[in-house]
Amino acid sequence: MFVKSFSKDCKEIMKDEKFRPLENYMTAKYSEWKTTDYTPNVELVGSLGSLGDIEIECKALLTEYEVNSEDFTEWTNNYLKKFQD
Repeated sequence: MFVKSFSKDCKEIMKDEKFRPLENYMTAKYSEWKTTDYTPNVELVGSLGSLGDIEIECKALLTEYEVNSEDFTEWTNNYLKKFQD
């Protein structure tokens, strides 16, 4: 991927002298992918955290596969109680 731009938040993260991009999971969004290009242009949006940290690894997987990991709403929990044994 070719990084075309950086979000404001990502620029702030990268200012930290301890930040190591190759040791972190980065989030990005596609900005364009021309039919004549082999790779897309992306905008780096932020950093999830360091490689090797189990919490970050889980967060990266959930983000990559677009899994909603938020708690159910109170309404949903009440509805689901109907189906409990």
